[in-house]
Amino acid sequence: MDLNPPPGENYANPRICFFHVLFKAGALAFYILSALFFDSFVIIFVVTVLLSALDFWVVKNVSGRILVGLRWWNEIDDNGESVWKFECLDQEALARMNKKDSWLFWWTLYLTAVVWIFFGIFSLIRFQADYLLVVGVCLTLSIANIVGFTKCRKASGETPSTLAEFTLTTSDFYDVSLVDGFNLPMSVRPVNGHGNCSVAGCISDLRQNCPSELSVKTGGRTVACRSACDVFNTDEYCCRGVYGNPVTCQPTYYSKKFKNACPTSYSYAYDDPTSIFTCSGADYVITFCGSKYEPSSMHISQQQVDLQRINDWILKELDHEFDVGFDTSFK
Repeated sequence: MDLNPPPGENYANPRICFFHVLFKAGALAFYILSALFFDSFVIIFVVTVLLSALDFWVVKNVSGRILVGLRWWNEIDDNGESVWKFECLDQEALARMNKKDSWLFWWTLYLTAVVWIFFGIFSLIRFQADYLLVVGVCLTLSIANIVGFTKCRKASGETPSTLAEFTLTTSDFYDVSLVDGFNLPMSVRPVNGHGNCSVAGCISDLRQNCPSELSVKTGGRTVACRSACDVFNTDEYCCRGVYGNPVTCQPTYYSKKFKNACPTSYSYAYDDPTSIFTCSGADYVITFCGSKYEPSSMHISQQQVDLQRINDWILKELDHEFDVGFDTSFK
């Protein structure tokens, strides 16, 4: 990571950045200065850990989602095993995230852990077991977020990948996106719906005609096709900066190749008119590596769609605006 913040760009979310730093600084400052004002170790322990816990919650549930477009959590599955879960924006949206927000998020996340490690070593040298306990709790919370968000960032970077994307409202919006590249044919077919319930997707195998500069090879054969944004990382290909609007962001040589092969797929950031479809009251059949009309390998029922709508409504009421791609872990 760069030591200096990105030049020529203001923070896009200054209030979130403030609270991202506030509880970290509060916990550290109270730990350092508390001995001057309090004789009770219990007060020092409770207040310091409380501030660190507040920081853990804010980073995990608010600033991580808004500043870097990532969210993680850990749960126990039916077999009693610990399972990491991740949510993230798609690669095109991640590429448009404010760089200064991202810089602040990652540097303060790592720097806080380093400071707690320093305090832990200091307490260990002075044989202060009670203060070492405080540091241990705060360091554990800090490292938990580091591990969670690092895993989430690595998972979000697993491109190229064909994505099925859904926005589930009264009228559902859905598409199959190649913005992050292509790794297998995929189609989405609505069943028993109303509206423009067309089949969306890409049933052609783009790996066979993938440009060499975009191809991902294993054992001499092309196994996936990267996006131009992922390979070249320029504003023009990623539709950001001066190209961050539908007027200036136009189809490129590479997105046209994707579009020609898969006319009903989403080929670049503003490919809305011919790529996003709407449907109401439908079940959705998702087919992998087949034609648009073959039986499905995955089926999303209307009941599952309704559950997702309830979840979306709760997030909206909490003012957590976070656009995630399709998640197959419906319950």
